[in-house]
Amino acid sequence: MRRYDLSCFSEIENARTMSSFSWANIPAAFRLGRSAYETITLYKGAQRGLENIGFPSHAIEHGKQEKIEQVRRIVEGDHDRIRQLIEDHTSANSLSSLLSTTFNPEMAQVFAPHRMGSDYTIYEVRVPANRCIYDKYDTGYCGRSGEVLILGAIFSDEISAVKIDNTDFESELLFKDQRGASLIRDKPEMRSTNRLVKNPNNWHRR
Repeated sequence: MRRYDLSCFSEIENARTMSSFSWANIPAAFRLGRSAYETITLYKGAQRGLENIGFPSHAIEHGKQEKIEQVRRIVEGDHDRIRQLIEDHTSANSLSSLLSTTFNPEMAQVFAPHRMGSDYTIYEVRVPANRCIYDKYDTGYCGRSGEVLILGAIFSDEISAVKIDNTDFESELLFKDQRGASLIRDKPEMRSTNRLVKNPNNWHRR
């Protein structure tokens, strides 16, 4: 489970001006929204305490901000390389300038465990459509939950809510079986198109 290197957070804001695409130049199959600034609501599981800081990409963590510009050029103009770009990211490329998010809070829960002393939660993220691309190949095996890749960083002002109680009792993957027993899925069903959190009152809105 990824933990962020806190020493790099001063570099996040420096990436803001380069962390968006020319929306019109994103191939239609990877494009979200009906305009560049339409807001896309997404979810991300990560360690607690990042809402006032944001999330850096691996490229920023390693001081390789030029990788952000490389990705932008590929998405906007070198369309034959987009699939390899996404595959490199989902294969945990240590210099990726993309960050994974999903439409489905259940899928985000997979990346926000609370067992074994881990201190993770789920963040609601709202970004303009020109900041992200959709993984149409499903290289990360998210199914219909959808994986959306955000360029450069997720900035603190793009984090709109934080899940408060992330224990099993409030798990987004909690369900009841046919006997009424409460169980937790390992991940959402591949065909799940859920976009709703289980308990809206369990979220701190910013």
